[in-house]
Amino acid sequence: MTNSDERRYDTVFPKGEVAGGQVFGGLEFGIDHLSSGVGNRLASADISAFGYDATLSALLVPDSQFYIDGQLRDGYFDSQISPNGEAAVDADDSGYEISIEIGTPVHAAERRC
Repeated sequence: MTNSDERRYDTVFPKGEVAGGQVFGGLEFGIDHLSSGVGNRLASADISAFGYDATLSALLVPDSQFYIDGQLRDGYFDSQISPNGEAAVDADDSGYEISIEIGTPVHAAERRC
């Protein structure tokens, strides 16, 4: 049997004007949990994992419709595996992601019949 739960909380807010365009900021926080029991007639294991992450983002949209979007995400997970009812093996780690996107919006061409 597998159980999972994911919760995400986020907000986006305008920060003001810079270089003739709008700046927006964002903050997101997430919590994930997964547990599962697996087995057959020879072996079984219980698995439990928790994950946490936070993301900061910024979007600059100048009047020229050219945009710059950036994100910084930091995450952590903690999991335990209990094979055949033995002592749990702990596996945990953390990581981060940095992304920057630069571009222009693509508009659908008008269709005339």
